[in-house]
Amino acid sequence: MYRQLVKIALVLLVSATASTARAANYDIPRLDGITIDGDVADWGDRGFRVGLFDRWVRLAMKPTLTDEADLRVGWDDKGLLLRVAREDAQHFEHEQHWRLDAIELFVFDQPGGKNGLQLVVTPGLDETLKELRWGTYLDMRPPGSPKATLEAVRTVVPGGYVMEIRIPWSNLNIEPAVGRSIGAQMVIVDADASRDRADVEFICWYPDKATASDSSKVHRLTLADAPSAPEMAQVELVPDGPMRVRTPDRLAGKTLTIEQDGRTLGTVELAGSPIAAAEVALKELDLNGPPATLRAADEVLSVVTFYRPLPAAQRAVLSQAMNTADEKERYRLLRFLQADVQSDPRLQADLDNLMTVVDAWANNYDHAMAGRLAVPGTYLNAIAAPGSPEEVRADSPVYPIFCLYRGRHLAWWVVEYGRGFSRASRQAILTEAHRLFEVAHKAAPGNPIIGIYLRKPMPTPPPFAPDAAAPEWANEQRVATEGLADIIHWWIDHRQLPDGSFGGEWGDDVEMWREWAPILIAFDDPKIKDAQERLSASLFRQPHMAGGYTADVTDVEHTSEDSADTITPMLHLAPNDPDWRARAERLAELTRDLWTGINERGHRQFKSVVFSGASVSDRDVDAFDTVYHPRVVQPALLLWQRNRNAAMTELFTSWLDNWVAAAAREDAGKPAGIVPSAIHWPSGDVRGIDGQWWRPGAYRDSILYQWPSSLRLVLSTLLLGYDITGEPRYLEPILSMAKMRQAHVAAGLGDNPADHEPGSLAWCAAQLNAPLLDDGTLAKYRMLTGDKQFDDLLLKEADGYVRYRLTGDDAAVTAALRGTANAMRVDRPAYTSEVRWTDRVFVFHNRYYKESGERDMTAADTRMLYGSLTGDPGSPLYFPMNAVRWKTVPREFAALVDHTADRAFTARLYHFGQTPRAMSAELYGLAPGEYQVTLTAQGAELASSTVSVETSSTIVSLQVPPRVVCVLTVKAK
Repeated sequence: MYRQLVKIALVLLVSATASTARAANYDIPRLDGITIDGDVADWGDRGFRVGLFDRWVRLAMKPTLTDEADLRVGWDDKGLLLRVAREDAQHFEHEQHWRLDAIELFVFDQPGGKNGLQLVVTPGLDETLKELRWGTYLDMRPPGSPKATLEAVRTVVPGGYVMEIRIPWSNLNIEPAVGRSIGAQMVIVDADASRDRADVEFICWYPDKATASDSSKVHRLTLADAPSAPEMAQVELVPDGPMRVRTPDRLAGKTLTIEQDGRTLGTVELAGSPIAAAEVALKELDLNGPPATLRAADEVLSVVTFYRPLPAAQRAVLSQAMNTADEKERYRLLRFLQADVQSDPRLQADLDNLMTVVDAWANNYDHAMAGRLAVPGTYLNAIAAPGSPEEVRADSPVYPIFCLYRGRHLAWWVVEYGRGFSRASRQAILTEAHRLFEVAHKAAPGNPIIGIYLRKPMPTPPPFAPDAAAPEWANEQRVATEGLADIIHWWIDHRQLPDGSFGGEWGDDVEMWREWAPILIAFDDPKIKDAQERLSASLFRQPHMAGGYTADVTDVEHTSEDSADTITPMLHLAPNDPDWRARAERLAELTRDLWTGINERGHRQFKSVVFSGASVSDRDVDAFDTVYHPRVVQPALLLWQRNRNAAMTELFTSWLDNWVAAAAREDAGKPAGIVPSAIHWPSGDVRGIDGQWWRPGAYRDSILYQWPSSLRLVLSTLLLGYDITGEPRYLEPILSMAKMRQAHVAAGLGDNPADHEPGSLAWCAAQLNAPLLDDGTLAKYRMLTGDKQFDDLLLKEADGYVRYRLTGDDAAVTAALRGTANAMRVDRPAYTSEVRWTDRVFVFHNRYYKESGERDMTAADTRMLYGSLTGDPGSPLYFPMNAVRWKTVPREFAALVDHTADRAFTARLYHFGQTPRAMSAELYGLAPGEYQVTLTAQGAELASSTVSVETSSTIVSLQVPPRVVCVLTVKAK
């Protein structure tokens, strides 16, 4: 799910908001007599001029307007001419000239063409790199094209430099002539703070993120005799309000005049710094008239074209499009409007821009089904990015449409990638998203989808009323269970493609089963079972999985998902299927023969964070076994749990012994008794690249491998090792950390790690609640051993179902089930049609609402729901302890598992139907022997039978009467 984080910086650097101006058409004039020699006198005042640019700071959602560059563009018979004047007091350049201070130039033989270059020129002002240098970064020309050439001279001036550039037409085989159009853009890379690439900012005449891959996004420059009006002013016409104007600072104090058709509409003095600005009320503005000209001191700054007022009929169509919650209906209405506004080119351009995104939201599933998409597997999120759709002016009639889609993209970007951003960056993104939604809501108060993102929950009432005869836990569980089943069915019906994928890309699609577990594992729903089987089987038919594990070389998180999240659910659904068992066994073979070795301390460990099914990285920077590595062998661990295979026991215990030993040592400042985040290969030491034991620095210093991260994976696996071997040493790390957490809580030291010294015992203890509780390791230890020493911790910090198992108090589990039921009662689109990333189907409220503070709402807790139905006090991912599968559909039925042990099982059942329900229960984990099975209701025995347990699962037939609480008891005879 984090594979795209490598791309995110680039995307956000170049597209966080998209520029305030989209790709435009400009006439650039012929300029004879220009010599590229450093003397710019031959330019005079000639050339098409741009004096305002966007300065983008990484992750900022709004660019800062800047006038610290001045661009003039022209042409002659030899090539495209540019003169760039830069204010720049700090200079940091790099031997790789594209990395720090530089000017990047994109030029194509035509907008939308495939014949193009990205050229990079560095000014040569760094104290160590004093000569102008240039090179080709991207060469998109046909094979066999001649070596690219360029003329460039830099002249130092007070406070900066001036650069003259000629890009020869011969580079792109262009024959220059008046009327010929080419594509071009420019961005200035600015490294003012340091030589760190992360500190780079961008000064851009640059409207879109996709220039390199989509040349239709560049500006269209038409070779002409005279230039277009300059771009020396940024203008916003506030609906029913003033015109807001911003200009270069050098114009402060001058009088701005706005003229239309020979009439002066208004004048005002420009003021302010670093950008001069003004607001002016326009008298007698004719929106149907010709463009307005902005002047300051007889200098033309800009020519502004206005949107023409929409006729009443078109306003009505636009209002309908905004207010509908039906994406296809919105698309239909906007397509109608798009065809009906031909007389307003600016509005036509806005709609042309927006319709790509509107179409994707409404129709990409249909396009994928029809084979109209190049990459159907990402049809959900291919268009979703912070800079999409491209910006439209605030005075555009369709600006609210833009706000709706841009706001959604920002919201879901945070939902998907939030942990990859700083809190300040997340807040900046969400603040902008909220502003956009407010604009959209004002224009469309009847659209309930917008309310999901604001303070207006969208009701999703269940199609049934509470049953007065049922206990409260049963009513709440039914709402949660049937709501979840409805959501899963929606995804199958409206999102799953014939190949089994769901449109979010394979690596994310396969993770969906984790939230399906309450239905997939606890019930027998043929539709859901078939959908999972199609997804899992189809992925293993992909070429990269031919060897039983991905052939793609990347980090452990992303190499493991295609196998772990396909084999594991199928081992739950078809535990005896020889193909799925063989695929799990293959992971054990690769672990033994390829991925692990014996380290210098004599223990087995994984050699690297980066590997594939055929190779292992030998880079020392990635040479770590980490707490995330159990993910690689997740299916093999489940098979080991079931078959207790001696070879697997030898393999996995020799690996777990390394973690036990590392936890016991006080190593590199790590407190003794703490499981580290990573163990270095081949030394077996607990240390990071920079000496911090809690931050190994592996795989680009990914947060995923920093402590405590996925510590719960190792803890659950250690508990499994104890369950299989009975060896107490595998419990030692769990018990030592549970005692640390217990003492920390008792002392009231607080859970903010910032209050403690990084790497210290208190710092660790403050963060141990999630590793011990999130996957249920401590609760599973309690159920497995009966050890009550941590009950105080579990009662304080565990979920409602675990507290119920400890106390028998219905209130705890009822409250927990109510939280998930309430999540199902509102905002259904947030789990279905609004979702853009398939690994985030159930996290919207946790990540969007809790981060933005818009509304206090309990998110769906599918893990706790799964536990109440199966008796597993934790996650089904590692060492699952699910004791039962109800062989019936997840409708009109509730079950609360009260007790599980190797020789006993108890659950309460409630059937909401009107006639008796014939079903069965498949019981897991009972020791071999004879058992008495009884079903009682209101103290009376309804049925009794004897069953013989010989294998890992046993099926018991039931006849459950309607609308009465029944108790199913299974006891050893």
